[in-house]
Amino acid sequence: MDYYIQEDKGQVMYSFTNDYSEGAHPKIMKALIETNDEQCAGYGLDKYCLEATRLLKRQLQNDNVDIHYLVGEIGRASCRERV
Repeated sequence: MDYYIQEDKGQVMYSFTNDYSEGAHPKIMKALIETNDEQCAGYGLDKYCLEATRLLKRQLQNDNVDIHYLVGEIGRASCRERV
């Protein structure tokens, strides 16, 4: 990660060039190693996505919402309230 100090404001600015130009945090690497041999259902149906869905609904304080996980260059999730 690149960083520099903006002299006129005394702030440290961080620059994230992209999501693949830096290494992963040691805690992320540890979690990947610990789960490397697990077999999971398709993306969005595995126990990790189900737990993430539960946490998102709790954070949103709304159980009446659909959470959809989208696969792409950058992982993302979308949600919308059921009418």
